Amino acid sequence: MPTAQQQSTISRLQPIHSEQQWKQMCWTEQGWKPAIIGFGASWLQPCVHVREVLETLASLAAEKGKTFLLFGFCDIDEGNSLTTAWGITNVPSIVFSRDGEIVNIVQGADPPTITRACREFMEDCHLSLNERLEKLVHRRPVMLFMKGTPDKPFCKFSRRMVEILNGEGIHFDYFNILADYQVRQGLKGYSNWPTYPQLYVKGELVGGLDIVEELHQSGKLKEQLHLS
Repeated sequence: MPTAQQQSTISRLQPIHSEQQWKQMCWTEQGWKPAIIGFGASWLQPCVHVREVLETLASLAAEKGKTFLLFGFCDIDEGNSLTTAWGITNVPSIVFSRDGEIVNIVQGADPPTITRACREFMEDCHLSLNERLEKLVHRRPVMLFMKGTPDKPFCKFSRRMVEILNGEGIHFDYFNILADYQVRQGLKGYSNWPTYPQLYVKGELVGGLDIVEELHQSGKLKEQLHLS
């Protein structure tokens, strides 16, 4: 029987050696466990850092009683079948799965980015899609759902939306819809708006780029957003 001190040093990060093992660990009689799985190589220092971050987060989750959540790590040097099944080509990568499907992938070894993504996932992993969307559109007074990030927009429409908001001095938060398939598809139905970017103010849809551009050109954007 391990001592209390030994138990505190036992890694809560489970090694995942195959797709079949992941399925066995995640599937229960109640359905799929949500999972956070890191992918890396032991000989790459950034991957070592990511593994350490995930080990810390896994231990914190266990201490808070979040035993419903699986934290795992796949070493790509082992020819892992899960790496192939999920199409992981770049490491380090962290994959977030819900209901047996990938909902988000974070690449790179930036601890703040990884920590934020993991904490948000842990908070939301038991919410329905509509509950998640409701929470997201209310996350900040002004929320922009865009392709990419404000620093690196992935389309000209998202880039222009960011330019307008920054030019008007409007403080906003954003969500990269390319990083979460369920949100990307679900928000279209939630808002009854088929394209991106989408701008929300206090949980209410303002519209896409055409509407925001028109308000900007008329000088009425802040007034319409009740920010003047």
